[in-house]
Amino acid sequence: MQEALDHFDKSLSGVENLPYILSYPYDLSPFASSCPSLRSVVQLTPLSSQRSSPYSTLQSKPRPRSSSSSSSSSSSSSPPPPPPPPPPHSAPRLRSPQSLQETFPSRPLQLRQLTPPSSKPLAKREKEALQKIQEVFLPVRFLPLSEEQIRMILLQWVSTKSYYRKRAAREMIFAVVDFTIVYMYRLETFIEERSVTHQRQYLGTCMHEDPTDKWQMDPWEIATAPTQMFHNEIKYLRMPYSEETKTCVECSGTKWVSCDGCLSKGIVRCSACRGSGRNCLGKTCHICQGGQLVTCKKCTGEAKYLCPSCSGIGFHFYFTELKVEFKTSIHQHICTSLELPHHLIEQADGEILYQHDSERVSPLSTFSEQEINRASQMFVEISKSTVDPGCKILMQRHYLKAVPVTRVYYQWTTEVGLFFLYGMKNSVYCPDYPDQSMFCLPGCW
Repeated sequence: MQEALDHFDKSLSGVENLPYILSYPYDLSPFASSCPSLRSVVQLTPLSSQRSSPYSTLQSKPRPRSSSSSSSSSSSSSPPPPPPPPPPHSAPRLRSPQSLQETFPSRPLQLRQLTPPSSKPLAKREKEALQKIQEVFLPVRFLPLSEEQIRMILLQWVSTKSYYRKRAAREMIFAVVDFTIVYMYRLETFIEERSVTHQRQYLGTCMHEDPTDKWQMDPWEIATAPTQMFHNEIKYLRMPYSEETKTCVECSGTKWVSCDGCLSKGIVRCSACRGSGRNCLGKTCHICQGGQLVTCKKCTGEAKYLCPSCSGIGFHFYFTELKVEFKTSIHQHICTSLELPHHLIEQADGEILYQHDSERVSPLSTFSEQEINRASQMFVEISKSTVDPGCKILMQRHYLKAVPVTRVYYQWTTEVGLFFLYGMKNSVYCPDYPDQSMFCLPGCW
């Protein structure tokens, strides 16, 4: 067993790819006797002694030598024995580059240089890495339409118009057909705005009695949330501990006000006889019985009535009302120079190439169209600078949509014009169709 282990350790000396061997992996001791030039070379440590064998734990303890062998070895002039191998599981003995260069001057020493770390700050590198991960754009998978498909779509569109004839759609010549993709970028910022107003309540309710005097709560301390994100909504909330009572200004706390109908007299002139006491026939007025005066209906002869402002309480309940408004600010850019109206492209069906929502979105920077990147950068900066002090951004979202558009220049008889096919549903926009008639019925040929 011991001989097999020793043989295995010697076999490791010929392995060149061991990662812990830093000196030359060849054992030159067998060739030193035959080659005189190698005798001057410094004696190398056997490879088996540089690192212990993984099976060295199985080796038994060395046997003690006899006295005869020790005496013979001491008398001989052989070189001293090599140092004992390191204990099992110990670190390998490494040699410095300087010692290797001194030992083998003919072989140039090649050292691997480490790549210096990036000079960018860690936060900036993480932000760039995150931005590259997020900006993953889906590929565009639109195919141009053939002339047969364009004519079939145009005929279907004409059949839906009661005063358009199909003759022009069948006979017109398509001179130029241009297929392009229009990109639309849209940034939506969901904002919460709060304002405070003082309201008066006519009928009093239970008030919060707080021991602190004139204590006010900040409007942003009231907990509330929108019913739906990116949906315009207004909420009215009463600020807690904001109720207070004040004397009624109309009656000055007396609960009564003077009657202005009778000038606080309780009686007024009869309206039936106009204060004459007789009617148009010269007879006695049956309303005032000839007395010319009647009791005031407004105050019922009391010359005063309950204050309508405070309902006869003498004071008002005032409270602070919080108005919370959720609204969406929209910035949109359509990258096109076509004559097609922008609201049609906005409403058209297309493919969403990129979509992301967050509390604060980062502008696009890696899209192929630089115009979209510049518009995204500008919109994000505008959304940050236009927010009022009383507003707060709750959420932002932006998306990039691709809409296929086919522009067709046609010729029919002596007329020349163009129309558009846009969207995934191939909607038609042709404001100047050449063959129109106000008396044409549906399905007319």
